[in-house]
Amino acid sequence: MKAEDIKIDDFTRIFFGDAPPVFLIEVIIRFLIIFIILVVALRLSGKSQVLSRNRSELAALVSLAAAIGVPLQQPSRGLIPALIVAIVIVGIQRLVSLWAFSNEKFSNVVNGKYSTLVEDGVLQLKALRKIGLPKERIVASIRQSGIAHLGTIERLYMEADGTFTIIENKQAKPGLSMIPIWDREFRDQQKKAPNVQVCSQCGSPQPAGKQTCPVCNHNKWEEAIVS
Repeated sequence: MKAEDIKIDDFTRIFFGDAPPVFLIEVIIRFLIIFIILVVALRLSGKSQVLSRNRSELAALVSLAAAIGVPLQQPSRGLIPALIVAIVIVGIQRLVSLWAFSNEKFSNVVNGKYSTLVEDGVLQLKALRKIGLPKERIVASIRQSGIAHLGTIERLYMEADGTFTIIENKQAKPGLSMIPIWDREFRDQQKKAPNVQVCSQCGSPQPAGKQTCPVCNHNKWEEAIVS
């Protein structure tokens, strides 16, 4: 399209484009066919495509959406190329999944691997920084699981697909409160551990009076919570 063909008040072109009006009917037909192709492709890709996706599955899904979206917008593009691309993408994804299933190193490369974000009630700040995850997101996920303080968590993993898995301690230890600092009424109801303080940054429990956290070198402390 040339510059002189663009007019700001050309609402027909803005809303309907340059294609003839009959193309709108064709778009509906194309959409129905592409919808069927997408459903079949997702079914062939396996159930994991409709669950939380790892890197390779997400890449395949985005590629599939990009490939089959073109015929909806371009009347000059046919459906067969989109179908061929969809078959190729699904085939490659199936091969990648099979290889990743049998080769752990390859799986770690294409899908990523889990990270330990809480260990024995202490936040693993190095792991958080490595994956670029804000501490607030971890704290929010812990609260959503109904956990009030870190001492009740033995392990918290971030899985390869980005979901969180929490394994609770069979015997809770003193830990950092997960209740927001501004909710003083709720915080005051929590039972405090005598002569124990926790680092406000990583949650490491230490004897009262400790100046610097030996785990993260932070120097701000909170009362340790036991329930």
